[in-house]
Amino acid sequence: MEIASLTALLGFCHADGASTQSAMILQFLSRIIELFSEAVELLREIAGFLRQNHQSEPVTPELLRDAKYAAERIGVVDRTLRRLTRKGMLPIHSYVNRRRRFRENDIERCRRFYRGE
Repeated sequence: MEIASLTALLGFCHADGASTQSAMILQFLSRIIELFSEAVELLREIAGFLRQNHQSEPVTPELLRDAKYAAERIGVVDRTLRRLTRKGMLPIHSYVNRRRRFRENDIERCRRFYRGE
């Protein structure tokens, strides 16, 4: 049912001589319908805005590195790298062929923190 149809139905019920409590419920439902229609309009505007921005910005794939690169870049051995991931200082992004992959920006953040830069 469309919002206009619901609004018309509520108006008809109210004009039919409903009780005070029913009238309050109808007013409440009418306000909810108004709020939903405003929310739908806002969502449409947001969707249009996102569509415009999504089309204008190129998507760059995230650069993933293996554990060997991460350990060398941070300046640690593999055992220390495992400790850093266990402590949550260097999150593992994914596994490819059972090998850990790390985001480039996570490696750099961990390197700066670990080296005190």
